[in-house]
Amino acid sequence: MRGYHRQQVDRCFAQLEGRLIEALAERELMADLPARFATASLELESANRELERIRSLGSTGDARVLSVRMEAILAMAEHEAERLRQTAAAELADARHQAAEILAEADERALQARRDFELALRARRDKERNADKVLKHSAEAEAHEIIAAARLDAARLREESGAPSRIRSPKPAPSFLRWVARRRRTAAWAR
Repeated sequence: MRGYHRQQVDRCFAQLEGRLIEALAERELMADLPARFATASLELESANRELERIRSLGSTGDARVLSVRMEAILAMAEHEAERLRQTAAAELADARHQAAEILAEADERALQARRDFELALRARRDKERNADKVLKHSAEAEAHEIIAAARLDAARLREESGAPSRIRSPKPAPSFLRWVARRRRTAAWAR
């Protein structure tokens, strides 16, 4: 049998739908990455402003001077905020890349499934056309045999009756051919 089974195409569409749902779920999970990134950026900005404020107080000669330990804590906070920003940006880029790959693959599979379905449909239509041609040819051949047999019977009857032996060749009745073809077609489809 040529082409694909309907169940096979349906199964493929179901798999693609499942993968698309998974991709959308991952995309929703990754949707909060920009918010996390924005929050980390705001925290870093706030920490930088506070650091600058504290540094400006120390450089103006105010009574407050940062201790080495406090500077180390602020430096660690800066490093942590930068690391969080880079991690969030990398995760966001990776999630976008994965989502794009999954969507491209789903589109490709859907396109291939559509092509396969169209090929199967075209093959089925070709098969039906060929069956119609075969039925038409066999009906025409049978009609010609019937007409030839009728002519022979007519000639034999004329000879037996002694009537003049003038055989006219009547035109084939197109309605008869259509009737025979229709009967054959309905009989073939009824099986």
